[in-house]
Amino acid sequence: MSRNVTQLTEIASRLAESYHLDSLTGVENRNHFHDHLEQMLQREGGGYALLTKCNVSRFHDINTSFGYDVGDALLIQVGQRLRTLPDAVIGRLSGDEFAVALPLSDPDLSKATVVRIRELLAPKFVLPGATIDVRFSIGYAVGRVRDDSIGLLRKAGIALHESKLSPFPDPIEFDRNAAIRIESRVRLTSDLQRALENSEFLMHYQPKVELATGKIVGAEALLRWEHAVYGTQPPGRFIPIAEESGLIVDIGAWALRHVARFAVRVNRGRRNPLAFSVNVSQLQFRRDDVAQLLRTILKQTDADPSWLMLELTESLLADNSPAMIGTLRELREMGVGLSVDDFGTEYSSLSRLEAFPISEFKIDRSFVSQVDQNRSKHVIVDAMIRLGKELQISVVAEGAETKDEVSVLRKLGCPYAQGYFFGRPMPEAEFVPLLDGKVLSFDQNDVVHRPSGVCAAGRSQSAVVVEDDPISLATLSETLEHLGWMVTTASSAEEVLALPESFPAPQIVITDVNLGTGMDGFEFCPVARRRWPDVKIIVISGRPPHSEQLDTLSLHDVFLLKPVYRSALEAAIASRWADRND
Repeated sequence: MSRNVTQLTEIASRLAESYHLDSLTGVENRNHFHDHLEQMLQREGGGYALLTKCNVSRFHDINTSFGYDVGDALLIQVGQRLRTLPDAVIGRLSGDEFAVALPLSDPDLSKATVVRIRELLAPKFVLPGATIDVRFSIGYAVGRVRDDSIGLLRKAGIALHESKLSPFPDPIEFDRNAAIRIESRVRLTSDLQRALENSEFLMHYQPKVELATGKIVGAEALLRWEHAVYGTQPPGRFIPIAEESGLIVDIGAWALRHVARFAVRVNRGRRNPLAFSVNVSQLQFRRDDVAQLLRTILKQTDADPSWLMLELTESLLADNSPAMIGTLRELREMGVGLSVDDFGTEYSSLSRLEAFPISEFKIDRSFVSQVDQNRSKHVIVDAMIRLGKELQISVVAEGAETKDEVSVLRKLGCPYAQGYFFGRPMPEAEFVPLLDGKVLSFDQNDVVHRPSGVCAAGRSQSAVVVEDDPISLATLSETLEHLGWMVTTASSAEEVLALPESFPAPQIVITDVNLGTGMDGFEFCPVARRRWPDVKIIVISGRPPHSEQLDTLSLHDVFLLKPVYRSALEAAIASRWADRND
């Protein structure tokens, strides 16, 4: 009878262990670790808690190269090393991710403790059949007693994510601005997905001109996003997120299909059809069968292949694998043109012009700008034009902005050019009328508007814009710069307050109300005014304020509801000068 009781006790003990512990490593499982962390944060007497998350870098490669048994042995040894830390609670949160929680009397001890954790994991791991160096990504956060455990786990997770992205092996502490960036990326990714579903994208067209005749012979099709709140957005504000999220594959396919349809409409009945170039992403070539996609689009739209040109970055051409070369040759055999964008700025190699079936390359605007004044640029551009002629590759000079630059390009025998001198990127409704037999004059004055940096009052003026939404921040900044203001941007109030005392006082501060987890816009107003007594503050928000919130504003400050249209912003800025002149 006693043996049965003992056996039952042992079974109950093992069951309890299996409920609390990770079966492979023997450290606490996710749920039990969270319970322990919660207890640590709810203890009496105050103090702090350090939460560190560790991740085995490239763990998948270790499993693939050495086998899953070696990968399991590695995880077991990681757990064993971490358990040697005194007073620490160790947990395995997921496949190759561990967490360490420690009570601290002083938050300044956190860095030394994390260094100790890194030192424990630094020696080589002697595993069955392999001895390997392992790199770990490490992120950590410090919480006070009574803080929320879920929030602390999230902060350490954000720091770990930043560590994974970093090329350096140093542990990374949670940074609120990093959290804002991640939240912004998530929000922007969601907005892009919705934009794709709601057909919010459109194309603008910048003329490509034959310099010998002044005739428009084609155009570069440039993607734009007609944001429901912030208006038309250029690609630099959303393409990086689209590529990071993989949405660029679907967005790129939409762009190719749209431009093909437009080319059919424009070239219908035209004796000399126009060719339209479209930028394609490296990710599109990796994840999509571009040649098959083009075949489908050409069949669906009845477009001629010669009406389309794919613009390739030099970084894409760094991939000289047989598969990439085969795809490019397949496209050229179909009759689709291939253009190298920004030639001369990245992975330039003359051997690639021979290896790849390129039909055109574009001289980067950095060489074209001031080619009439800079001898080195003159020599480089001349050499590129000659190279194109010798290799029978068409050459386009990008970024031609002045009459003198165009004059030099013509004298050097450059066949084609595009730039603000001939026209900015424009919507279809503005581009099509240009094609009615128009020959562009080379005697026009410079047409590029450059902000003067001087406001209506005749003084050089500066503004600070505080906004955690990247699209809103970019839109506000662009509007101010167009009006001639020098702009400093920040994603949080704390970031502004960290500016050195020597930072010159701005005339205007524009702040959103909702600035993430830190100080909000209304809390920031009196603090900003104490630092810069003469500043005028423009507060923006997506919802009307409460009366007590408005009490934080002075009589000369302004509240604007989002979306903030340019006319409203101009009026708010103009009222400042009226106030000062009163």
